[in-house]
Amino acid sequence: MSKKAKRINKAHDKVIKQILEAKQELINLLKDFMGVKLERENIENFNIEYREKITFKTKLLDIVYKIKAEESFIVIEHQSTVDYKMGERMTENETALISSREEQMENNKNRKAAVIYPIVLSTAKRKWDAPLTIEQDENNRYKLPVLTYPKYNVIDINKYSVDYLLEKRTGIAVEMAFEKIRNKEDLEYIIKKLKEHKKINYWEKRAMGYIVRGIEGILPIIAEKLTRKELEVLKKEMISILRKEGDYMSNFEEAFKKIVDEEAEKRMKKGIERGVKQGVKQGIIQVAKQMIKNKISDEIIMESTNLSKKEIEELKLQMA
Repeated sequence: MSKKAKRINKAHDKVIKQILEAKQELINLLKDFMGVKLERENIENFNIEYREKITFKTKLLDIVYKIKAEESFIVIEHQSTVDYKMGERMTENETALISSREEQMENNKNRKAAVIYPIVLSTAKRKWDAPLTIEQDENNRYKLPVLTYPKYNVIDINKYSVDYLLEKRTGIAVEMAFEKIRNKEDLEYIIKKLKEHKKINYWEKRAMGYIVRGIEGILPIIAEKLTRKELEVLKKEMISILRKEGDYMSNFEEAFKKIVDEEAEKRMKKGIERGVKQGVKQGIIQVAKQMIKNKISDEIIMESTNLSKKEIEELKLQMA
């Protein structure tokens, strides 16, 4: 993965994490996409760091919530691509969390084992088809019994339409809708649907603010064409538009229109430049062909057109 792709994914993860740091957004996610109902007063944010077993690098789990008065934890991993080792990764995450709790509860007489509910939030472009647990070969050489490993749950945005997501009226659903953008038309459709809401609520507005700030993660189809410096300047301009007085949705539309229009203009200029270069090249080739017909030496043709010996030989084969 290139440095630019890693930077985009990092910005991407940050937006998801910022939105889900609010308890209500976690509640919305579980209720709307898993049918699980939790109360805000019964959950709390829970951070955990651990060392990876191979690299020994310190890792922070993406999003962890603890159910109060219980040793129960909800662990959410965001994935922008399908990871076929997710079964192993989730098992490692769960083991790390269990070990962490054992250390903290070592002298607790009423200690309980941690119960973990692992969830993958997939914003990958294609359907999530990775195994939900560690797979084993049932026909192993020594006929050892197959073990049962924990499974994780998946919330896959490919299962939901933009309309369905925006009907939820939550920040995380708005962000998931933006994850489905593949071109300018998709972006315009989402903004149009958002404008149909009589009033943008607090959670939608909160998510939109994070989306603007993390533009390189949410809209890589557009933002990846810009340099880091251009992106930073553009984000500042968009945020200033968003903060203007007036209708929030109109400001939001203006901010996103700016990035779409600027990118479209850049692409058009590049297309024109490419067309001019191709036209000049074609003209040179026509001149070279005429010189070949007139039996002018290769050395003079090379000097006059800047074509290589190989290119001239190829032209001769085409004309034969």
